[in-house]
Amino acid sequence: MEQLIQLLSHIPNSYYEFVDSVVNYAENKEEHYDILMKYLHENESATPSDIIRFISYQPDFFDDSVPVDEEILVG
Repeated sequence: MEQLIQLLSHIPNSYYEFVDSVVNYAENKEEHYDILMKYLHENESATPSDIIRFISYQPDFFDDSVPVDEEILVG
């Protein structure tokens, strides 16, 4: 995980919440770590936005999301 943290920390415009969120995602599954490391090595000029977009397009991205309480929705 240290290597991932170093890579993320050296990205221009990187910030603590970004690094923390990506590391949290990578810690959930070994596969997440592997695909992130591959992505970062293949896309060395990726921005924080690029990385967040990449993660959000993963098929299991919403697996741990909190269900929406429809009673609190406005409309």
